[in-house]
Amino acid sequence: MANKQQLSTIKTLKQLDEAIANLDRDFDANKAKLKADYEYVKLFYSPVNLYNYILDKVSPSFNLIGLSLDLYDRLSERYAEFTAKRRARAAQKVQPAEGKAIDEAVSEGTVAGEPAEN
Repeated sequence: MANKQQLSTIKTLKQLDEAIANLDRDFDANKAKLKADYEYVKLFYSPVNLYNYILDKVSPSFNLIGLSLDLYDRLSERYAEFTAKRRARAAQKVQPAEGKAIDEAVSEGTVAGEPAEN
């Protein structure tokens, strides 16, 4: 960019046109730089990029694989407990029909009242 001293030395119309052209080039260069900086900042501060940046800074502090495995183990244990409770509730709901007794031989694993084969 031309400084004041250079602009004060302009004596002809040709020199003035050259100075204006130089200022226009400087202005366009600064405008392009600002536009590129704006696009960079806009992309950098997007929610996804901020999340990734923070995760990148925090992740060395944690063993993410270990935490993931621990979480998986806890969830699978809770799921097993849930299914066991659900099966227990379903078993409690199954009752014999009124007036009919359950044949103990059948409930012990025999067919049609015959003793089980060992």
